[in-house]
Amino acid sequence: MKNSPKQLRVVTRPRSGSSATAKIAPLLSVLGCLVALLYAAPAQAQTRTWVSGVGNDANPCSRTAPCKTFAGAISKTAAGGEINCLDPGGFGAVTITKAITIACEGVTAGVLAAGTNGIIVNAGASDNVTLRGLDINGAGTGLNGIRFLAGRALIVDNCQIYGFTTHGIDVALSAAASVDVKDTRINTIGGDGIRVASTAGGASFSAERVTSLAPTTRSRWPQAASGRSTMRTYSPMPTGLSPRPTALF
Repeated sequence: MKNSPKQLRVVTRPRSGSSATAKIAPLLSVLGCLVALLYAAPAQAQTRTWVSGVGNDANPCSRTAPCKTFAGAISKTAAGGEINCLDPGGFGAVTITKAITIACEGVTAGVLAAGTNGIIVNAGASDNVTLRGLDINGAGTGLNGIRFLAGRALIVDNCQIYGFTTHGIDVALSAAASVDVKDTRINTIGGDGIRVASTAGGASFSAERVTSLAPTTRSRWPQAASGRSTMRTYSPMPTGLSPRPTALF
């Protein structure tokens, strides 16, 4: 009787390293998902943000990691917050749609707006906007230095506006609002230094220590004939002003 052949059993054992990897792999997968969610989550808007001439709009606009432009910083600034300038730079044109302060006194905060408007304010009915310490340059082809279309109040303080083909400050409102311009120089403007118009409601306007040196500047205020005005306030706007805006400087 012949012996039947023995059956061989082959047993493979996983390497110790492979076993460890198998255990760690799910943890790595979970960690990767958490990191992806962290980077995908939108950054919370800050009350105060910063711009710098050497900044980057991909930054969070903090003091240690500033943004490059006002347009880049405004999306990361909470309503009612403030944008400040760390150092001199050209920070670009911007459209403002919420309550905010842009304050850059002590440095050259340039807004170069060739062929376009420098700053457009089209905010909500209860929003206050302040522009302080800005150098707004139309480079000879810009349209308006500042256009105020909507908002509760606009303050322009210690700014220079020049090189625009239309108006230095164009106030074209469709609801009641106030405008306060002080310690500001407006020159080399093709149209009016400041023009105020309102199609509805009242517009309250005041100017203190405002100088306009544009050769085409004209005024309907005798006190401003020399390019300097005393304070005046219109609220509501005089009858018939809507179809014929007043050129204030």
